Amino acid sequence: MRKRTLLLATALTTGLLALSLTATPASAAPSGLAGDFNGDGYRDIAIGVPEGINGATDAGYVAVVYGTAAGVDPAKRKVISQNSTGVPGSSEGGDSFGAKLAVADLDKDGYTDLAVGAPGEDIGSNTDQGSVTILWGGSAGVSGGTTVSVPKAFDGAMVGSELAAGDFDGDGSADLAVSTPPADLQIQHGPFTRSGGAGVTETVHVAAESGTFVRNLTAGDVTGDKKADLVVQARRDAEGQSQAWLYTGSATGLVRSAQLPDSDTAAIGDLDKDGYRDIAVGDSYETTAMGGRVSVAYGAPSGLSTTKGASFHQSTSGVPGAAEPGDMFGGALAIGDTNGDGYGDLAIGVPGEDLGTKPDAGDFVVLRGSASGVTVSGAKSVSQDTSGIPGSVEKGDRFGSALQLSDTNKDGRADLAVSAIGEAAPHESVHSGAVWRIRGASTGLTATGSLAISPDDVGHPWDDGTFGAALGGNTPN
Repeated sequence: MRKRTLLLATALTTGLLALSLTATPASAAPSGLAGDFNGDGYRDIAIGVPEGINGATDAGYVAVVYGTAAGVDPAKRKVISQNSTGVPGSSEGGDSFGAKLAVADLDKDGYTDLAVGAPGEDIGSNTDQGSVTILWGGSAGVSGGTTVSVPKAFDGAMVGSELAAGDFDGDGSADLAVSTPPADLQIQHGPFTRSGGAGVTETVHVAAESGTFVRNLTAGDVTGDKKADLVVQARRDAEGQSQAWLYTGSATGLVRSAQLPDSDTAAIGDLDKDGYRDIAVGDSYETTAMGGRVSVAYGAPSGLSTTKGASFHQSTSGVPGAAEPGDMFGGALAIGDTNGDGYGDLAIGVPGEDLGTKPDAGDFVVLRGSASGVTVSGAKSVSQDTSGIPGSVEKGDRFGSALQLSDTNKDGRADLAVSAIGEAAPHESVHSGAVWRIRGASTGLTATGSLAISPDDVGHPWDDGTFGAALGGNTPN
């Protein structure tokens, strides 16, 4: 708040002085919490709907649902598209606005901002050049936007296919990593301004092999040095081979520091409460009969521990379910402390899981964290057949498509947002998708009080499609 000098005439009485000092009440300072777009002290979630119909097919939109003392509340929401006031561009068929999301306070005003990828955006004569838009947080929630300038952009570049945000150089300002073809990253260094300004742009060459493209980006401080590190996952078209690396943040830029198991999804969080965040990676397209594998690399002062690691699949004793081809175990990952014991827990999406006679119905598995790391003790699986979870198991739901763990009701326990991009509208065959909020509790995630959020709940028709294809708001514990 600006300080003002009040020149008071001697004739003013004490009562008039009191009146003048209280006439303009002070506004509350934003919480500064990561994932809190409106600064009210409750973390929020952003739901990407890249195939949403917003004036045109597959134009896409984002629904921001705000947190409250009772958790996220669809009645407190905002839907943003490229047709929204103050947002650059316009909604056009195939833009896929909302395909990827990244969250951080990009302009350092205390409110979390939302970076949104639209990889199908046409720019000038360039088809599918793609774009990235920052939607600005504020006391009234997310509003307005600014296009991020990405120097390396051309026809078919599909900029915005992959995004991640974090302070990679440790200067106190959040940066933005944007994938660009053929297999490069453009690091836009913050702070960003609402007029479109940003710091220098750093280019990171990920792979030299022809046909390689970046598939996923995940940011978090693994080494504990207050600089964000970046997990980069790539795939080769011709061979379908996944690759993954850890890039360590430094004052001079990101440096490749370790090879990770072949994989296509990732999450970062402290699973063993040793003060260093750990990395879980999922190889959901693993080609053997296991139907997917999740590997854990544990953080250490030097980067990653060379003596400690773990691997899980549905043939691992104690892991719920049975390993079958096409399960996609590890198709989505999230880490957060669901029971408030200080250990991060690992949520694993299994969107291809067959349940009874319903193929690809999907579920997710939770493995608890402990002093020794991830444990199968107390492991649980959750589906729409679980008592208390709204809805019912149906063919092709793909429950577990995307996951996000974040404390949205400020009770010290992470709540889970989980999507099923194939969820059908009631009494219809339209597969539009939906998102569930499942609360954290002293015993871990509980189905009690679970909430389902559909396109209809945010004011859009059920035929939008892929509601929940991307979730934003993760806050590593």
